[in-house]
Amino acid sequence: LGHINIELRAFWVAYACTFVLAVLLALVLRFDIVPQAGRKQLLPKCEFLGPLAILPAAIGMSLEFRVEYDPTAIALCWV
Repeated sequence: LGHINIELRAFWVAYACTFVLAVLLALVLRFDIVPQAGRKQLLPKCEFLGPLAILPAAIGMSLEFRVEYDPTAIALCWV
């Protein structure tokens, strides 16, 4: 993400790569790691929130690496 945002300034590429990585990680979780049936889980399907965590990271990097200086956007990134 950092190289795409800083060097290329191609934000749509950062979102596309992030989306593809999130989908692939969710597929790996679904087919290889998470058991299909058996024991009862406390929070079912909660493990799929992990791949979604990189999407707010991409949005935060887009807000942080702006052309003009804006303290509000910087404060929003750090939250």
